Amino acid sequence: MKNLITKRFMYTLATTYIVLSVASCVEEENCSQYGRESLTCNVYTLEDSKAVKDTLDSLHVTALGTDSIILNREAKVRSFSLPLRYTSDTTTFVLKYINNIKDTIRVIHTNTPKFISMDCGYQVSQVVEKVSYTKHQLDSIYISDEEANTTGTENLKLFY
Repeated sequence: MKNLITKRFMYTLATTYIVLSVASCVEEENCSQYGRESLTCNVYTLEDSKAVKDTLDSLHVTALGTDSIILNREAKVRSFSLPLRYTSDTTTFVLKYINNIKDTIRVIHTNTPKFISMDCGYQVSQVVEKVSYTKHQLDSIYISDEEANTTGTENLKLFY
């Protein structure tokens, strides 16, 4: 009888060890795959009433009220991404061109947290409600997709 109890105990112990060993080998979730959503902006001009992709000779972009430089005097800019604030429903960007000409873009948006997992926590989904801007060099902005994304899908068409 004692031998039978010892065998069962050893069997249970071995089974528990194997199960715990296999469970510990399960990969952790890769939280970096979710990325940070942003607005993808493409540069356009109007030719014969048609939108044609264009290029800015130089562009420097900052987020107002922060020390964040989003683009640092980039040359030949056709497209760029703008990250929206998680902690506010308004994000303002300053676009500086050649000869120190500046435009300001103010984006009003909603922030909705989405639970991903215990390991990754939350991701914030952001939707553009309204865009206002100055017209020093910028002519107009068209919202082509309201939802910020990680895929590079165009959100804003900037016309010059």
